Amino acid sequence: MREPNQQIFFLSRKEAAQYLRISLATLVRRLDDGSIPYIKLGKRILIPVEALERLASSMFTMQGGK
Repeated sequence: MREPNQQIFFLSRKEAAQYLRISLATLVRRLDDGSIPYIKLGKRILIPVEALERLASSMFTMQGGK
């Protein structure tokens, strides 16, 4: 269980898809094509929150956000 004030550095694939509000299948395609970096720890795939924040920011900018 996570502490309320504990900073999160990595997310699971499911959590990352929810964070970006995209389907899990879309996230997996982005992982496969290299547009989202990840690390593999045993069978687990972990995605850096920092990479998701950069991607979300660039998506917002591309769609005309200010």
